[in-house]
Amino acid sequence: MKSILVAEQLSLKLRTQQGLVHCVRNVSFSLKEGEVLFVLGESGCGKSMLAMSLVKLIPRNIQYNLSGKVIFDETNLVEVEEDDLHHFRGKSIGFVFQNVMTALHPMFSIGEQIAEGMRYHLGLSRKEAAAEALYWLERVGISDAKRRTNHYPHELSGGQRQRIAIAVALASKPQILIADEPTTALDVTVQEQILTLLQGLRSELSMSILFITHDLGVVSAFADRILVMYAGKIVEEGSVFEIFRAPQHPYTKSLLQALPTAHVSKRLKTIPGSPPDLSRLPKGCAFAPRCPFAMNVCGLEDAELLTQNDKKCACHLYRSEARKELERFEVS
Repeated sequence: MKSILVAEQLSLKLRTQQGLVHCVRNVSFSLKEGEVLFVLGESGCGKSMLAMSLVKLIPRNIQYNLSGKVIFDETNLVEVEEDDLHHFRGKSIGFVFQNVMTALHPMFSIGEQIAEGMRYHLGLSRKEAAAEALYWLERVGISDAKRRTNHYPHELSGGQRQRIAIAVALASKPQILIADEPTTALDVTVQEQILTLLQGLRSELSMSILFITHDLGVVSAFADRILVMYAGKIVEEGSVFEIFRAPQHPYTKSLLQALPTAHVSKRLKTIPGSPPDLSRLPKGCAFAPRCPFAMNVCGLEDAELLTQNDKKCACHLYRSEARKELERFEVS
């Protein structure tokens, strides 16, 4: 499949009173046409900042340094001026934010909020946009849609607000949807409904989706390919089948081992320690202090993301001299 968006050595540093926060560290990946690509990792690993850096949605009150490339439609979005980014945001790249209550404007009805983007990006008249807004409310499964167009965000449930946020993002028919934890804080039934909705819309619109999550259950149900992120860096990349069948990086293995299973008597494994402070990263591999297979070299230098049989992994265990240690890990 052809790549629709390519990130090359993308890095984001935030300037804070505590110093530089290394949110995104030399991240490279491609999103293919019609693909669902998941970014998986613990809270605080930089997933959301990666998503926002792709379209430069960093809050204006924060000083930051963004470097590298994000190539979309033969344009490097990193170099595009803020005033020109509206040509890409919304129209070509839709965004569903993690906190939908703050993403939706409390002073405008949901019908107005869906229609606004279509009037701006698609040039529709007020009447045409209102009709399209009603269509999208029905399309995302809002019952009694005509009456709901006049409702405000605070009058809706969490699941309904999430559906509205998806409608706002998709109404301008973008080529890419970036969904940042869209099922967080929703009950399991509503989560499944949202995922089913996105799967259907992805096929209908031939859309690519970049999905940010920490939930492995969501990943297994929906992903084509996975990027595993730790401390601002991609540590493993592969198809959902390969990642679940034969994870390579110790961090990925640990995440999978912590998944609940049907064997209720089996004690769940946990990852020792805590994720590092992104403003005070350790030397070498950031996962080394928590890794049971860390070697001397892990504390001295970071591992590169190397390709092996259509998968990528950033781990010193995959050097030839450490292969036996890796095989022992896989057996155990």
